[in-house]
Amino acid sequence: MNAKTASVAHADGLRQRAERLVRLTRHDIATMPVEDVQKLVHELQVYQIELDMQNEQLRQTQRKLEESRDQYSDLYDFAPVGYLTLDPQGVIQEANLTAAAMTGIERGFLAGRSLSRSVATCDRDRFRSHMKAVFAGHTRLACELELVRKDGTSLCARLDSIQAPSRNGQTPGCRMTISDVTERKHAELERHRLEAKIQEAQKLESLGVLAGGIAHDFNNLLTGILGFASLAQMQVPTESPAQEGLQHVVHAAQRAAELVRQMLAYAGKGRSAVAPVDLSRLANEMLDLLQASLSKKAELRLDLPTGLPVIEADAAQVRQVFMNLLTNAAEALGDHEGAITVRTGAIEADQTYLAKTSLQDNPPEGTYVFVEVADTGCGMTEDTALRIFEPFFTTKFTGRGLGLASVLGIVRAHHGAIVLQSQPAHGTTFRVLFPATQRTSVPIMPARFPSIPLSAGHRQETATVLVADDEEPVRAVAQAVLARSGFTVLTASDGWEALEVFRAHRDTIDAVLLDLTMPRLGGEEVLRDIRRERADLPVILSSGYDEQDALARFTGAGLAGFIQKPYGPDDLLAKVRQALDR
Repeated sequence: MNAKTASVAHADGLRQRAERLVRLTRHDIATMPVEDVQKLVHELQVYQIELDMQNEQLRQTQRKLEESRDQYSDLYDFAPVGYLTLDPQGVIQEANLTAAAMTGIERGFLAGRSLSRSVATCDRDRFRSHMKAVFAGHTRLACELELVRKDGTSLCARLDSIQAPSRNGQTPGCRMTISDVTERKHAELERHRLEAKIQEAQKLESLGVLAGGIAHDFNNLLTGILGFASLAQMQVPTESPAQEGLQHVVHAAQRAAELVRQMLAYAGKGRSAVAPVDLSRLANEMLDLLQASLSKKAELRLDLPTGLPVIEADAAQVRQVFMNLLTNAAEALGDHEGAITVRTGAIEADQTYLAKTSLQDNPPEGTYVFVEVADTGCGMTEDTALRIFEPFFTTKFTGRGLGLASVLGIVRAHHGAIVLQSQPAHGTTFRVLFPATQRTSVPIMPARFPSIPLSAGHRQETATVLVADDEEPVRAVAQAVLARSGFTVLTASDGWEALEVFRAHRDTIDAVLLDLTMPRLGGEEVLRDIRRERADLPVILSSGYDEQDALARFTGAGLAGFIQKPYGPDDLLAKVRQALDR
């Protein structure tokens, strides 16, 4: 029994007692003694006071009930979720104001309306299955679907429903809450997109590390192949049939060296000659080459405005980007007629635009100069687009090379971005962005060492050269080439041995050919110890990586030269003689 019911019952009891007392005494009140009458009046007054108190309590209880009802009404109507009561057919019986706002329909028009009319067409079967499951049991069930408001806008909604018990023999209903989970769904989609992007970036980064390592080791092997093949050519008479075979070996080694350079570019270790570059001017200079690389059925369209900001880049690698994108576009056209458009321009890119990039980290906002290659070819599926930058991936036949993978590495090394748009049968557009710069002169770079052509004739030398390299083929080639020209050659297979040989012949060594990466002690540490004992000794750095990447750790070390593997006899002799002449 609640407080209101108890108060009413108590007041009713007082009233009945007073009435009974009056009835008992009414017929003989005139003959009653004065004291009894006074007592009766006192009792009636007490009853009156108690009744007044009870009435006040009833009024207070009524006010509390009204406040509670108003509070419940506010909580119900203005709750952060929508509240609905539905019949088994999904027809709305009751709704709060939040539910009305979610559907975009005034609450007065919701009663008698089927909720399925506000459910997106693609989710109505799911809603019907949900309602069927709710009335089949007594457990709380949830589902997520799309609701469409009266104005056509939509929201992602979560429905939590449970069967309401029947009352007075009525059919059981369904109590339902509706939560707007649009922001959460968008956040989940963004999180999944970022996770997929990070996973893809980690995969590409791992492949880049692998490519860089393979390129470095492969360059050592190519040095031996190219070097010994070139030496054999020098030793075999010109009219010998072996000359043709040796020339094929040299050409094959040079092609392999080009592939290694692409692998280094993919690994992001390929920038070697950075200078201001005008993309439109560069494309115009390549016009004949671009046109020659296309079939007669392909129409080349150019949109190359002048006056674009310059970029700081390796022009040779930017040319490779042009050619690789154009080759990809030409293959997309195949034997069919179509158009390929090469366009350059500048853009102010914000993070929303840069979020479309195919690289791991979005570059900073700012001004970018882009080169865009668009074709009207076959286009790509979403799965193909996700794999297009993988090394050796192709939709043609296997073993096509690095292609777009090297483009990715070049762009990554230049701190740029790639935006890809493609649909099957609607063509493909690659847009490569490079950060713009205000520079108009060549930026300061680590010192580079230009090649010096080999002097005419067979110049004989008497100097002593220490060759330190952990790869036996490299040491053998260097020793054979230098010894053939009269040099005395000392060799070492690692850093510790290099220092031991150097200290044993400190006063007779005239130059050092030093490998960058060696076991036990690397080239950087060996050079530091050599400089402590002979600061004037010419040291030539040798590496399978490009010059800029290799010299980054040797700024101010006073190197006499750099030679990149694989190298031929002429290059090696030129570098050594250059160092000695200095």
